[in-house]
Amino acid sequence: MLTHKQPRTKALGNAEVKVEFDQLADEFSLLEEFLKARAAQGLTHALAVSRGLLWLEHHEMRTSHI
Repeated sequence: MLTHKQPRTKALGNAEVKVEFDQLADEFSLLEEFLKARAAQGLTHALAVSRGLLWLEHHEMRTSHI
């Protein structure tokens, strides 16, 4: 089974992908901080959804490509 880092590392080896990734660094950083905070509180994805805490996460993921 692949880890998250393996395909990410491979994709970022492509110069065009790296440029796009770097342009979205602030958004990815915000999302990463949110995910770390959620994990630090011991919230699973399902529990966060049930508490209505994932609107920002899903909104960011849906609109980041616009």
